[in-house]
Amino acid sequence: MVKSVFDDLAAPRGKRHFTIGINDDVTNLSLPVPEFHLPVPPGELNAMFFGLGSDGTVGANKNSAKIISKATGAHVQGYF
Repeated sequence: MVKSVFDDLAAPRGKRHFTIGINDDVTNLSLPVPEFHLPVPPGELNAMFFGLGSDGTVGANKNSAKIISKATGAHVQGYF
């Protein structure tokens, strides 16, 4: 998402006001989010869980990481 902001700043006529992170179909001020993929070593799996934190998603995601680790025997790392 940040890359789309820098791409817009580098454009000859960037948007004066814009929205990032959502597809704003009301004001149509959204910047396009370019495809971005980090290389993943063979046998490694990446997952991303989103949440607000105040709605219980931090605890739920922590439990999900524990379940995945226990079921697969894989090492799990989380940042909350």
